[in-house]
Amino acid sequence: MRNEMIWLIGFFGLVVGFIAGQFYLLHALKGKSRHELLHDRTLRWSYGVVNWVIAIFTSIASVLLYHQFF
Repeated sequence: MRNEMIWLIGFFGLVVGFIAGQFYLLHALKGKSRHELLHDRTLRWSYGVVNWVIAIFTSIASVLLYHQFF
C-alpha cells in the first residue's frame, strides 16, 4: 500500500508543479508577442524546459515531504 501512495504523491506533485510552471510562464512571458513566442528560438528554453524543471522539482519535493511526515 505504501508503494502505491508514493506513486500517487509523486504524480500529484508533478501535476501541481506543471500547473505552477504554467502560471509562472504566464507572468514571465506576458509582454511577448505571438510572433516573438513562435519564432524566437531562445525563448523555447523559457517556456519549454523551465516548466518541466518546476514540475519535476515539485514531484520530488512532494515525495520527500511524504517520507518526512508519514
